[in-house]
Amino acid sequence: MQPNAPELENAGETVYDEIDESLLAPGYENWTDLNRFMQTVLENPELSVEQRVQYIQQAYERTKDKTDILVPRSAADIKEILENGKFEFDWPDELGFNPGYTAIGEGTALPAQMDRYGHAGGNNFCSIPEAGAYTFLQRSLPYLENSAAYHAWSFNGDTYLAKIEAVRQQDWNGLNGLLASEGLAPVGEAECIRLTKAYENYLRTVQEKIGADFSAPYGVTGTVAAAFGSDGGADQWTMPLSAQQMEDLGILYTK
Repeated sequence: MQPNAPELENAGETVYDEIDESLLAPGYENWTDLNRFMQTVLENPELSVEQRVQYIQQAYERTKDKTDILVPRSAADIKEILENGKFEFDWPDELGFNPGYTAIGEGTALPAQMDRYGHAGGNNFCSIPEAGAYTFLQRSLPYLENSAAYHAWSFNGDTYLAKIEAVRQQDWNGLNGLLASEGLAPVGEAECIRLTKAYENYLRTVQEKIGADFSAPYGVTGTVAAAFGSDGGADQWTMPLSAQQMEDLGILYTK
């Protein structure tokens, strides 16, 4: 969903130099079109990281449909370019939280609304304050600002913990019972496998980034740490499942 995307601040200035603009097409239709060009640039070992970022930024500016497209704001924020052609950003430790983060549980005041920038496959969110959505700077995001990548949902906290617990225990009958009580379609075998893999990957990530002694079966909440020249401070929620999966389970919904 992309309702009332917040006014963007500090879009930043892009400096282009030492690149051959003849390699760029006059325009790109969407992410699929842009991504084809990105891969040719990212896989070119003769280009510096700075040049690759500049090519991608220029191509992005020429892209007509920028839905869910996030490209690097600065080469300085990139840790390395992986073999699969993706950027590895120099993210802060502990899942990007300031000290004082906590595990989501029975006593947690769950937000009424959540949002994020980027595709629905991600599991990092922010709550939405009454004053309006957090800025890119408050979220410490290393991307060029793009309102077409903004998504917001209402959050169904009434059955959130029960649904995540069902996934945790692989209690598919129990999960389908909860879904049926809300008029939602049951999950099938293939989706159960995907939910299990997603949940296990979340637990593994928490152990790797925070530590094996930190238990957070229902998610982690806290404030965003400073990074990429930004102060952070946004109210952040890292959940066990992606936005798309939580939509499918009726945890996130749009009115």
